[in-house]
Amino acid sequence: MVEIIPKSAEVVIIGAGVVGTSIAYHLAARGCTDVVVLERNRIAQGASGDGAGGFRQQFSTPINVRLTQLSLPYLLDAPARLGADIETRRQGYLFLLSDEASAAEFRANLAMQRELGAPVRWLAPREAAELVPGLRVDDLLGATFCPDDGWARPPLVAAAFARRAEERGVRVFEGCPVTEVLVEGGRVRGVGIQNGRIAAPIVVDAAGPQAAEVAALAGLELPAAPVCRQVFRTAPFAAIPPRAPLTIDVRSGLWFRPHEGGFWLGKSDEAEPPGLTKHLDPAWGEHVVGLACARAPAFTGARIAGGWSGFYMMTPDGHALLGGFPHLGGFYCATGFSGHGFQHSPATGLLLAELILDGAATTLDIRPLRPTRFAEGEPIVERYVV
Repeated sequence: MVEIIPKSAEVVIIGAGVVGTSIAYHLAARGCTDVVVLERNRIAQGASGDGAGGFRQQFSTPINVRLTQLSLPYLLDAPARLGADIETRRQGYLFLLSDEASAAEFRANLAMQRELGAPVRWLAPREAAELVPGLRVDDLLGATFCPDDGWARPPLVAAAFARRAEERGVRVFEGCPVTEVLVEGGRVRGVGIQNGRIAAPIVVDAAGPQAAEVAALAGLELPAAPVCRQVFRTAPFAAIPPRAPLTIDVRSGLWFRPHEGGFWLGKSDEAEPPGLTKHLDPAWGEHVVGLACARAPAFTGARIAGGWSGFYMMTPDGHALLGGFPHLGGFYCATGFSGHGFQHSPATGLLLAELILDGAATTLDIRPLRPTRFAEGEPIVERYVV
């Protein structure tokens, strides 16, 4: 009888979103092809499929800037690197600043970003209005803009990573939830699935919103939890041109960007409790639309045509959990991106492959992102979580 799911592998990756498939791709590119990816649903059907797909270099910590910069070659040149059109739009991110504290903070971080090579620049309010015609700028103190920022389609990226990995021998299994993480003698030994087990000395938890549940199977408590985020879309309208950048009103937390003749818009609800239940709240939609109309009155002529929700896997400091655990050999996690998982997924794959195969990530030091940093009293705070 043909063996469909193998009894053993060198590496098992749990989760086939953009993060898990990127790790598989980069392991295979290094010659580690005895890799099995297990996905409970279908490739990119979870948080990756619900993401708005933004990527930016405008962060408040150098490590997040560098993670984006390492990812940009894949996002900006996907046809050459991944053999796929991922519908990249490099139209920039525009942050609008209307209070002194935010303006001072963004000026300071702009200097850090530019030292790292990001082409971020400070704009006067009138220059922001030129980028987004119809924008209300009378209360603005300034704005920051990076033309290399933009957005793409996360499901297309995950599919491209998975295809490239499979071409090198990686095996991806959809509809295959993990029911058990096998642990013995302080090391991971494999995973349990329905009707069987897969022995493996290395297991990577890239399960997105379910990552904490997977870690619990290994006896670990991850400092991360899924939180529902809502996005609304307008029907096509012409009052704001489709060339506009992704725009964030820092004071209110509102963001909006063009999409197929209309716009997507949203705002994080800080009062949303953690949990794995998706919902779309019409009252929250009205609140978001009100913010949009206040910042760009042209939105008063737009019709909300629908929306959806997905998950941010949030950590207390807004940074990812990348790395292993000193008391459980062979178990790694790549989760907790706090809304930045898609844009950092190419870099994450590269760095986790280095960590797994070489014992340390050398392209970028990811020790500050180790999952044990909170227990060790060394969190790092990202202030630009949109």
